[in-house]
Amino acid sequence: MGFSGVQLRDFQTAVLDAYPGSDGLERLVFYGLDRQLSNVVDLRNPLPVVVFQLIQAARSEGWLESLIDAILEDRPGNLALKRWAETVRPPVRDSSRDSSRDSSRDSTDFGSPGADRHALIVATSRYQDAGLPRLRAAATDAAGLAEVLGDPVLGAFAGTVVENGSHAQISRSIDDFLSARRSVEVALIYLSGHGLLDDAGRLYFAAEDTQRDRPLSTAISWNWLTDVLDRCRATRQILILDTCYSGAAGRAKAGQDVPAAALLGGRGRVVLTASSATQMAFEGERDDGSIFTSALLDGLRDGAADRLGRGYVTVREAYDHARDLMLGRKVVQTPQINVYRGEGEIVLSRTRPRAS
Repeated sequence: MGFSGVQLRDFQTAVLDAYPGSDGLERLVFYGLDRQLSNVVDLRNPLPVVVFQLIQAARSEGWLESLIDAILEDRPGNLALKRWAETVRPPVRDSSRDSSRDSSRDSTDFGSPGADRHALIVATSRYQDAGLPRLRAAATDAAGLAEVLGDPVLGAFAGTVVENGSHAQISRSIDDFLSARRSVEVALIYLSGHGLLDDAGRLYFAAEDTQRDRPLSTAISWNWLTDVLDRCRATRQILILDTCYSGAAGRAKAGQDVPAAALLGGRGRVVLTASSATQMAFEGERDDGSIFTSALLDGLRDGAADRLGRGYVTVREAYDHARDLMLGRKVVQTPQINVYRGEGEIVLSRTRPRAS
């Protein structure tokens, strides 16, 4: 698409409104476009000149459309950018206000699996440390979630499953997965297994070779996980934690209070947890998965969580369905949701078209 000089001038004005400093632009160009801003413009110039040079270089080198898309994706709530986009591009229909189920399905056309939706499913059911009992539900949960998320009609995620991995294998898998993401993609990580707290109250996720008394060197640190999430370029991140916090033996997974909100970082991140950390996070009575993940899948498989009939299920709707289902079963376990710098809704899955 060609842009007139007036349109580009107005775009420059909108960018300056969205980015009051060059730091944000440097991150955008690096994470969203795989470029160094300092290689494109002279950062010693005033910000208006920097933005002008950036637009000028992008236009002359043929990546202006990519720059515009990255900026609009990075600052979806900026009114100046919204108004500019409306003048040069057709408005996108708000599917939530469309009463037609078919038209709202159009707005969630994910395309082929893996086009921009990626999931990493990590489940650990067996442990070398005798103090970490085997978890029957983890493998069932991983298989069920992989099936639904990978279904091209439902989740349309490109999925990778890591079962009973070592500390090194899980860490490398998470790092590789998040490092490969682009700004336009959805990155989902699911963790199922035991969790540990050290003496300072820091949270860790147990791997197959984790030693309970050596979590710092043998388990996945929550602080490390949030660090790699912060560095991930994907602006839509979903983290689902069906874990325990103290590795209690028996059917239940017990823990201490670790407020998830205090551990969040980054932007556009939604974190679902199986329970508050002062509660028990139960496995099912049989080999039918954990209470929490089973409730999530119940809302996704047949679209029960799509209470508005829009043809898709958002992360919030999936959480609401799971929470209400668990409360209805009178399970002493309340899932939690935490959102950091979230704008709009992140679609987790579509629903299957109903037979007419």
